[in-house]
Order: sequence, then C-alpha cells, then structure tokens
Amino acid sequence: MRRPGNPFTKSPMHRGHVKSDNPVSQRTELDLADIRNSLRSLMWRNMGVERNGDRLTEAREIIDFWGHYLLDKTFNDPAGWEMQNMLTLARLMVTAAHARGHSLGVHYRTDDDGSGDEYATRHIVIERNNDGPRITPAGLDLTPED
Repeated sequence: MRRPGNPFTKSPMHRGHVKSDNPVSQRTELDLADIRNSLRSLMWRNMGVERNGDRLTEAREIIDFWGHYLLDKTFNDPAGWEMQNMLTLARLMVTAAHARGHSLGVHYRTDDDGSGDEYATRHIVIERNNDGPRITPAGLDLTPED
C-alpha cells in the first residue's frame, strides 16, 4: 500500500505477488536458476553462429520438455515470469531458425545445400493456431540492392 506523501513506495502489485486459485504443488520446487543456465547453454550450442537442422530439432524438443513443466505454472515472483518468457522466446527463435534452412548473415547453416527457400530474403511471421505455429514470410523483402 502506498504511504501518503511517498510516490516511490511500491504497491503490492509491483512486489510480484499474484493471487492464484491453483493449488500449491507438493512436488519438488523448480530450480529456475538451473533451467536458466541450461537454456543459456542450449541456445549457445544449438542456436549459435553455426547451426543445423538436427540440432535445432533437438533444441526445440528440449525447450518443449521444459515448457511442459514450467509454462502452466503460476509464479509469485518475477524470476518465474522471466523464465516463462525466456522459454517462449527461445521456442520462437528455434522455430524461425529451423524454418529458414539456409545461411543468413553470420548464422551459418552446416546443412545448407545452397538451393535457398521461401524465407531466404524475407522476415518470418509466426502465428499461433490450433494445429501449432503457422510460419509465413512477411511482406518485407530483404534482398540486398546492387
């Protein structure tokens, strides 16, 4: 609660407390720091400068596994919300990188056969639908000018 005369006192909403009707789990508490470090390592190994389809598929499967246990939870602190956001963003990044099957900029695909794909010179739009993500090229053409 704000004290009169002090505009910088945080309200309960800013302290990261969320009231939830979900029952508190009696299972072992999630180690968010461990998941964060593991995600950082996974993204560096499989989504770094050098990429290939098999490692991107592996990364997506691991992120989906962690998401199964983390994304449906209600957290009472920003660390939990940040981890949920990091997993969501990592999943989107891996999905986009997997859809773009060629080397682009500094991101080298070891499995690039040189044939290009429909996303070669375009941004990628990922939309959620009932059947999973839908990936389409955006209208912005990124073809370099001569």
